[in-house]
Amino acid sequence: MKDLQRYLDRKPVVSQFLRWERKRYLAATGANLDFSRAYWRGPLSAQSAPERERLQIERLGLRALVSLTDKDTIDAGLLLQAGRPVGELPTSVEWTGRYEQSYLHLGIHNLAPLPGHIIHAGVRAIHAQPANLCLDGTLGNPGRRSFRFCWT
Repeated sequence: MKDLQRYLDRKPVVSQFLRWERKRYLAATGANLDFSRAYWRGPLSAQSAPERERLQIERLGLRALVSLTDKDTIDAGLLLQAGRPVGELPTSVEWTGRYEQSYLHLGIHNLAPLPGHIIHAGVRAIHAQPANLCLDGTLGNPGRRSFRFCWT
């Protein structure tokens, strides 16, 4: 959320409010407000979110397949799978990268746990050294490339 401050500073009403809040925060803490340490926590626990989403979809008379993503990691999804029937909750991830003056968010869903970890390790390496690198994967099709994710 480190870029949030720059975005909010361009909004006339919000930017004025933010200036006041920054001054109050500095007076109260002696430190500047650091948006790079900000995060958002949803109103539901991780364990209750899939069930609640499933029930909302089923109330519409539809078969539910709920896929929850976490930012740049599959660890939370793997933890949520513990104690659930195989295939009930897919492993998913949202990968985020800079694209020109903005960000590109890729939602990757229904990864098998082992290949998911392998793919995730590759993306983490790309994040660490972003220099026109590409990650090829098979997603269950050995010998055939079924996706290419490039980071520049």
